Parts: sequence; structure tokens; C-alpha cells
Amino acid sequence: MARRFVHRALPALLAATAFLAGGDRAAAVHGGGPLGPLGAASSDSAYWYYCPPGLVQTGSADALATGRYCAFWLLKSFPLGGDTAPALNSTAVPGLDVLPVWKQTRGAGVTVAVVDTGVDRGSADLGPNLLPGTNTYDGNDNTTDGAGHGTVIASVIAAPAGNGGYVGIAPEAKLLPVKVMGGSSGEDWSDAAVVRGIEYALAKRAKVINLSIGGLNTSIAGIDKALADAQRAGALVVIAAGNDGVDLDNPRYTESPDGYGLSNTLTVANFTTRNTLAADSNYGARHVQIASLGTVLWGDYPGNATGGYLGGSSAAAAATSGVAALLFAADPSATAAEVRRAIIIGANTNVPALHGKVEANGLLSATGALAALARPDRVPPTAFRAVGPAFTFRSRGAAPVTFAWQPSSDPELEGYSLTVDGRTTILPPAATGFRLALRPGGHRWRVSAYDLSGNRTAATRPSRS
Repeated sequence: MARRFVHRALPALLAATAFLAGGDRAAAVHGGGPLGPLGAASSDSAYWYYCPPGLVQTGSADALATGRYCAFWLLKSFPLGGDTAPALNSTAVPGLDVLPVWKQTRGAGVTVAVVDTGVDRGSADLGPNLLPGTNTYDGNDNTTDGAGHGTVIASVIAAPAGNGGYVGIAPEAKLLPVKVMGGSSGEDWSDAAVVRGIEYALAKRAKVINLSIGGLNTSIAGIDKALADAQRAGALVVIAAGNDGVDLDNPRYTESPDGYGLSNTLTVANFTTRNTLAADSNYGARHVQIASLGTVLWGDYPGNATGGYLGGSSAAAAATSGVAALLFAADPSATAAEVRRAIIIGANTNVPALHGKVEANGLLSATGALAALARPDRVPPTAFRAVGPAFTFRSRGAAPVTFAWQPSSDPELEGYSLTVDGRTTILPPAATGFRLALRPGGHRWRVSAYDLSGNRTAATRPSRS
């Protein structure tokens, strides 16, 4: 059965708006150069761009920019400059700094699945990197994008360089369009279409799956199995945190998809060029791993030669997917957990606004992630002992049972996975126990400590019953 995302609307900027991932906005640019006149964008828009001469051949699209503005959204670095906009082509602003990473990797050999509203197959700019895809919403191979959202996402991730258009973060990666949403504006969807889309991406051996879709307190039937299948397949799933302005560590809120506790998922918050977490971005030091610029990014847009823009956690997730593709290309033997860990460990933590808001305590950094990837962590957490009850026991009444253990230690300890009678609960690294009401009868339990790389250590047998 088709469902419809219900989101808090944001004002349209330059055109009709499509809303996904809890309030993202996508719009075509009508008239003017590819990015519009310098200074015409809103004060928190990423309208300053770095165009290194000779590195990217911008061709005809650059001519549209009348010599003053670049034809692609790619920044030399994501700004942290506060209220003052950096000078055009500034190289002094800290942040993502993709260009140095391009000297080693541009994403070649990596497939990124864009599970979204489709991708514009008529785009001359995206064409060289587009693979044949599927439409799991309508049950055919028509991946036409009527909303624009998926096309901008794809462009940010991997628009190719050297053909006169926009340039993505991983310009040599391949894009696998997986359309899981329909309707006139791409808002209609079904649980089954999303799950089938993820499974299709896995069958096509996508190393990165971008999920810039979802909803607050709106469960997706079958999504947990799909994410677990992705973990077994070695694919990294990048998830938009959503745009509801809530703390996802608060048990009142759940953003679905939710990869909490999995070693192959990254949930991404939206950061602005004003050096702040976006006011409407979801966050959470346990449930959200990192932040990246998402206000606003530009790229190709269906039916519009000068492109369009996307704002929200969807755009932030796309930037992260692009960096993930760069890392997989730099080290094809790297696991999804290792790439995830590199992105978290390599974050730019010189961003006070993000401390305590995301697990990485910082902003996406391509150079930092690449450096961290070169130093993988394959050491599991230290051995530890369960305290009680016995791993197999009987409960005579309905009284709550306390499961307890001694702490494990690891510099990158991420938490504990407690499984009771086949049901798993993820607990923070400071936890040493959990109280749970059980029915009378026989029970089994186990607990393991895990770190950022997915290394695990299971607790040994309790010292007492």
C-alpha cells in the first residue's frame, strides 16, 4: 500500500519544493548562472566555490557563469567562517578539503546506490556515471525523477568531472539509481519498495547505499532485516538524520531508517555555513554519527540546464556518501566498518557547535577520514565477565531481572549489545547492567562489547547465578 511522507514544510526558495527525509527542500534554479549571482543566495547558502584552474575542465557550463562563478557546487572546503563569507575561491577556510584527497582517489571502481525518487536519465552531465537501475515503487525499470531530489543527491555524490557540468565529491564513482518513491512530487512510497530497493542495491554489489529518505516515528516494515543484510554484504548505508530538530537519543523519537548499533551505518546531521548545526536537523551523540554541510548544496536538476539545489540532512548524507566512495576506492579491501570508523575518527572536531551533538563530535573531513583509514583498528575490546544471572536460567515469577557485567575497555568502545531470548538491546559504553521484566520460564542471554570498527568481545560466563 502506498503511503505519503508527512513533513513540516519549508519555504520554497526558487521553485516548487519536494520534501523528503523530514523536510528537505529541492528546487530548480530558473534563470541566471548555474549558481545565481554572487550574494543573491540566502546568507547561509554555500554560494562560494573553489575552481582550481586545470584540475577540472568546466567547459560550456563555466561559460554560463560569465567568468565570475564556478559551474559546480564543490567547495575547496566546507566553510566554518561564521558571519563573514569567505572570498571567492578562498583556500583558507577549514573543512572538507576534497581536492587534496583527489590526488589519491576519486572513487573509481565504487558503486553508490541512490535509493530515492529516481535519477534524471536525460542528464548529459550525470550520464557517464549512471548505471541502469530499477523502480521498486512501480515495479519496472523507469527511474525518471519527477521530484528532483534524487538527481541532486546523485550529482553531489558523483557527478563526473571534465564534461562541463557539476562535479561531485567522488567524480569517478558509478551511480546506481533505485527509485523507491512515486507520485507527482515523489512523496508517495511503500515500505516494501524501500526494502526491495535496498536488496536490489545489494544484489548489484553497491558498496555505498545512500538513504536520504525517512520519517520521524514512522517505522518501515522490514527495514531492520534490510540493514542487517547490508551488513552481511559489506555495504555501508548512509542515512539522513531527518529535519525535525529533535534529539534522537531521546527515547520519544525514532527516525526510520535507524542503524543504531550496526557497524555498517552512518547517520548524518545537517551543518550550515554559519558554523552551526541546522536548527531543524535531528541530532544525538549515540544515534547520529557525524555532521556535514547540507545548507545548501547544488547539482544537476531534471529539465533545468543550470541545475538546482538541495537543503537538509539529505544533502549532508549525500556529501558523506561521496567521501565513503572515495575511501572504498582508496582501499578496496576496507570493510564497511573500517570506512565508517575512518569517517568518525577523521572528523574535524574543531567545531564546538557539534560537541555532544553527534558521535564524532565534529564535521565531515575527507582528508581526516583518508588518514584514519590508513590506520585501521583491529584490536577488539578487552575481555570482561558477566556478573549475573547465569547465561541460561529460569524465572519463577514476573519480577524484573537485572543483567549485569563488569566493564570492558577500549579507546573506541561504542557500546554493548545485550541479547535476551533473541531480542537485542543496544546500550551506551558506560552501561554495566540493564533491568528487564521477563515472563516466567526459561531464558537465555548474552552480552558483547563492540567498538567503532565492529570488533566485538563476548562476556565470559557469570561468576555467580
